[in-house]
Amino acid sequence: MSAKDKQNFDISSEQQSNISFPYYLKRFKQEISLLSIFFIGFLIWICPVPQGLSTQAWHLLAIFISTILGIIFKPLPMGAISFLSLVFLILSNTLTFDQAFFRF
Repeated sequence: MSAKDKQNFDISSEQQSNISFPYYLKRFKQEISLLSIFFIGFLIWICPVPQGLSTQAWHLLAIFISTILGIIFKPLPMGAISFLSLVFLILSNTLTFDQAFFRF
């Protein structure tokens, strides 16, 4: 093999930075981060409610923190995270439909 052929096999540092993880690894990372966000929200949800707070306020905090973590870690687009949070707010009876969409 000549020196010119060996140069064709060398990968520059610029080309190495363009090499990304395979799709299944990105998907696995997204799934793990989404599950961990749900888990953290669930842990907050089941913790005892501090004195002076209502159960509704505590559950709202758990959903809010999960939403913020979802926006930061981006397992799904921000719109999907927000929509899932609104759906969970309504399905868990933390807020009514009118309360959840009051300012829309």
